[in-house]
Amino acid sequence: MPRPDDDASTTGRLLIVVERSGGFAGLTRTWRVEPAPADRSAWFDLVEGCPWNDAAPPRATGGADRFQWRVTVEAAASTRHAELGDDLAPSWRALIDAVRAGRAPAAPGRRTTR
Repeated sequence: MPRPDDDASTTGRLLIVVERSGGFAGLTRTWRVEPAPADRSAWFDLVEGCPWNDAAPPRATGGADRFQWRVTVEAAASTRHAELGDDLAPSWRALIDAVRAGRAPAAPGRRTTR
């Protein structure tokens, strides 16, 4: 996915949507972030850290109440989609957790305030 590091990054759109389906009731939950231009770099780091080329459809695990995840990232003129099972790689888990929390983790050496 092109990383808009030029002037377009301040006017272009970055939208990250995470959907989780399955679980006990089989419901679908959706979380989304559309970060401000000043926060986009941290989000792009999370997005680019995920193995998009290796994302395969979830495999049947036979376990009841397992979650299925769908991650969609829209940036500039491109869109990425990934469908994942509950056995998430650490990079996917970091992105999904950040979207669910509504904020990217702080860069090393940088503290966030609440």
